[in-house]
Amino acid sequence: MNIEFKSELERAYGILEWSPTNEQLFKIAKFIQENSDELTLVSGYICEICTVGDLYVTEGIDNSDLNYLIALATKAVNEANWLNSTHEQDVVIAKTSIEKLKFNYMTCIREFLVAQKSSHSNLEDKFLLLQESGNSYFNFIENFVGNSNLLGAHDNGHWIAGFAEDCYATLESLIGHFQLIRNYISKSNPNMLKSIEPSSTAYANMQRMVNKYLTKDKVSEIKEKLELENLPVYGFINYRVPIMDKKTQTIVSFSFGVIFVIVLLIIAFTTPDPTDFQYTIFRIVLALAAGGVVAAFPGFIEVTLGKWLRSGGALAVFVLVYFYAPAAVSPQTAVEQPNVIEVSSTEVSK
Repeated sequence: MNIEFKSELERAYGILEWSPTNEQLFKIAKFIQENSDELTLVSGYICEICTVGDLYVTEGIDNSDLNYLIALATKAVNEANWLNSTHEQDVVIAKTSIEKLKFNYMTCIREFLVAQKSSHSNLEDKFLLLQESGNSYFNFIENFVGNSNLLGAHDNGHWIAGFAEDCYATLESLIGHFQLIRNYISKSNPNMLKSIEPSSTAYANMQRMVNKYLTKDKVSEIKEKLELENLPVYGFINYRVPIMDKKTQTIVSFSFGVIFVIVLLIIAFTTPDPTDFQYTIFRIVLALAAGGVVAAFPGFIEVTLGKWLRSGGALAVFVLVYFYAPAAVSPQTAVEQPNVIEVSSTEVSK
């Protein structure tokens, strides 16, 4: 679906090169669906939400089959909504699987303890079943925590808190599990003790979940318990580095722009008569700074230079400042300007 929709966007709007994510394609599809009567705004919106440098629009909009584009956009939105509901079903299915694995694990524990008290001949078989069921139970939860962001579980605050508490209880059960199997192995086959120990990074996902969403007291309590049993605490020590979100990117871009504008203002007074080379450097840096500052404001601007370039957002401001210097030092240093320019601006609430 996304490939077909992406290809039609490239054909309709003459997009030469870009790398949109599925989330960006969904936003574009939703924008087209909501603005089907004003599809000339789409190119500017594409420039606004896609990362600068990933998108280069080279030709005008092709009006030959916009109805097909609208149909694809509607299909994309409907399929995305269906996937969101499916994610919720996946979470419910996963929790059901966890309950089944836990029930099977607890049954194996009871059977092993009964066989151990009665000195039953198949005690070793019961132990192997106990070990296997325990591994299946704990590993399933560990993997589910690692994949829960894909399932959309992290979008629900109640689900996060509840699942973090489940992870805490699971880590407590993990301590009892290793106490039980270590005790049995130390008596039956001490040479095998090292083979049953978990790796240094085992159960890190559950630990990160607990560390992120539960109180510091709870985190310290379970961490100390694991350390007392010589079990790994890698997830408590090594946090997953978060990816810079859009808000942080905007703050960084705006800060970059403001700092360089201030620096250029200072240079303007300390170097009132720059050389041609200095002026070129100042113009480039000023254009970059202006683009960074504009990235923090809502809405989008679209700039068209003849038939060879159409840009939007921060890139459009860069083009304006670079090619159309508001005050050239002299006719010799002013940059040669293109003959044709079209500028359109549309406010969009974010």
